[in-house]
Amino acid sequence: MTIKEVYCWASIVSQLRSIVNNIRREIRSQPLKLLEELLPHIISFSNSVYQEGESSEKLKEALLVISNTQDYILMGDILESVVIPIMEEWIQAEISIQELLDDRYLLESTSSGFLTIKDCISDRYLHSNNDPMDEARIIIEESYDYEKERYIVWGCGLGYHIYQLYKHSKGIIPIIVYEPNRKMIDYAMEYGVLSWIKDDVIEIRSSMDISAFSDNETSKDGKFFLYPYFYSIENLEYRNKLMEIYIQHRAGWEVRHDLLLNFWRNTELELPDIGKMNIKDKKNDWVVIGGGPSVDESIELIRRWKEEKNIIAVGTIWKRLVNESIIPDYVVLMDPGKTVYSQVEGCEDKGTKLLVNLSAYWRCARDYKGEIYTLCVDTPGCPAQRYANKMNIKLWESGGTVTALAIDIAIHFGAERVYLIGVDLAYPGEISHAKGTNLYSKVDTSNLFKIQSVNGKMVYTDTAFNLYREWIEYRIAQHPEIVFCNVSKTGALIKGTETL
Repeated sequence: MTIKEVYCWASIVSQLRSIVNNIRREIRSQPLKLLEELLPHIISFSNSVYQEGESSEKLKEALLVISNTQDYILMGDILESVVIPIMEEWIQAEISIQELLDDRYLLESTSSGFLTIKDCISDRYLHSNNDPMDEARIIIEESYDYEKERYIVWGCGLGYHIYQLYKHSKGIIPIIVYEPNRKMIDYAMEYGVLSWIKDDVIEIRSSMDISAFSDNETSKDGKFFLYPYFYSIENLEYRNKLMEIYIQHRAGWEVRHDLLLNFWRNTELELPDIGKMNIKDKKNDWVVIGGGPSVDESIELIRRWKEEKNIIAVGTIWKRLVNESIIPDYVVLMDPGKTVYSQVEGCEDKGTKLLVNLSAYWRCARDYKGEIYTLCVDTPGCPAQRYANKMNIKLWESGGTVTALAIDIAIHFGAERVYLIGVDLAYPGEISHAKGTNLYSKVDTSNLFKIQSVNGKMVYTDTAFNLYREWIEYRIAQHPEIVFCNVSKTGALIKGTETL
């Protein structure tokens, strides 16, 4: 039996999985209609493959029950526990492939019938080696944005994610695929499912032009990355640039449910927006304190500045400052994860104004006893823009990091000088964070790269930190009227800042 014929049966199994998933979600009418269409094919499968024997009888009995029951839960159970396993058992017996396609890529069978591909140099699979089609369906269903008018994809693989994107959008959204390796496109056509997509929907660009991939987008463009593909890119500069784009476009979707839950819970509290906050009567110098290791060498400086400058800190460093008897004027929280709550516990009655992103973990704003103001930060996966327009409040950009948000707050309130402490954006001494924070740790530098430090030497950093640095440099360049001073002596060099 050919790969095409096996894929025909594997596709039916994939659709059955989708039906089961929708039944579990209590979405019934459309899946049941699809099941009705598939049943004759499954019966044909049973008659042609299992002419007699125990598997044939089990399959026929299961199909008979499904045809006559109105119990949707039972229907899903039978599909999942009987029909799908029997069909997969036959598929696995029918085809078994392990073939080296070239000096890099290995083609392998999976239990679902669909083939997967492995990069032998990076020693990583580009798709699941169990069920690559179902894996792609889950990823696309989780991250698809219905407001996008076009999707741009980096990395072709065998085309499962592209096909699911095409299927999920009902074939009406144009898809542009960037795949620098021409051979991979050929593999996707011959061994994958790229040929299942209509030509008038998809455009394939065999190019390594990252600027074309990133610069031609609009707000109506969605982006998708075949993440394992990053490890196949040997050029470190290209890989880091793509990783930066990935972080900008994908990171928020990974915690979308948390973001939405936090957003609505926080808005229900009806807390005042930061636009209603009055700053303290101090000289308009601001000290932005991040969680970097260089805080350790700046504690006494912060203590001296406490009475004469506005101190705004990120939540990571809050308890460390309190333990040093330094009470910051403002603390900013942005993280949607519940672990951020530990930054608030024990600091409730210290007199600090808490500035909370509406997508930050909801218990922080609910339980804090002091003065609180919220910020509506433009976050992927959240209706922040619509909410800001509705409430006539400022929509904030975050740059992906709470430190950048703290800098923007200082700018917003008319800072004339901004001092950056603990904004290392690197791992000086191969240390992650300042002592006394719950994130303090020794860092494995094997997957890191070096950039120039403030002191002229080189310091390890990673893609995320490098992206944050570029964003902060961008914001600094927009405000030449403000003096920015980088107090760190060992962190990353931030263009546009002076040294103390």
